[in-house]
Order: sequence, then structure tokens, then C-alpha cells
Amino acid sequence: YSIAGAEPSGPKENQDRGLILMEPVERTNIMAVMDGHGENGAEASSFLQTEFPTMLTTILSSHLNGSSNANFLKIISKEFTRLDQKLVGPKFMNSGSTATVCVHADDLLLVAAVGDSR
Repeated sequence: YSIAGAEPSGPKENQDRGLILMEPVERTNIMAVMDGHGENGAEASSFLQTEFPTMLTTILSSHLNGSSNANFLKIISKEFTRLDQKLVGPKFMNSGSTATVCVHADDLLLVAAVGDSR
């Protein structure tokens, strides 16, 4: 549940997005909250909501097949950067999205945050 902010001219569009994936990979759950900002923030947070499931499921499949935790964190960081680089051009000059992602896999709990949504 999320409530859109307001400006003196009236209510703003709600730019928040979220996702919950229960066992996209065996014994793994993924939760994420994205908070768009700027004129095209809703589009930016929706983009992340669409891209995160495939990205994270691919990474988790590799991790559960023997990748170390340190390597896992490097891969997540690299993928966050890759997604950020897709949000380019005039449309996203003053818009974007923060993200907080939680991954629970077996005995691993990973929380990754980009931007000020912690």
C-alpha cells in the first residue's frame, strides 16, 4: 500500500512500485520497493519492477549453483549499474527511481538499496 504525495497544485501521481516473488528459484523469495521521482518517475520505477524479476532470478540461479556470497554481491551491484544505464536520455534527465531489494535464499539475507529508500 502506498499513498501519492501532493503539491500545491493538487495530488501527484503515485510513482511507487513493489514486487514480491515467492520461490522464483527454489528456496528463495524476493521483495522489492521502488520509489520513482521526477516527471517520469512512474515510468522509471515501473521499468525496474519489470526488469528485477528476470535479473534477480538469473543471478540467484547461478548463486545457488556454487557462486560465493562475495561474487553474488558484486554481480548484484553490477546489474544495478546496468539497469541504471538503461534509464538514459532526455526523458530521464531529471527523473529516476530509488530501489530497495531483499533476497532471502536459504541462510542468506541480502538487502540492497540504491538511492535514499532505506
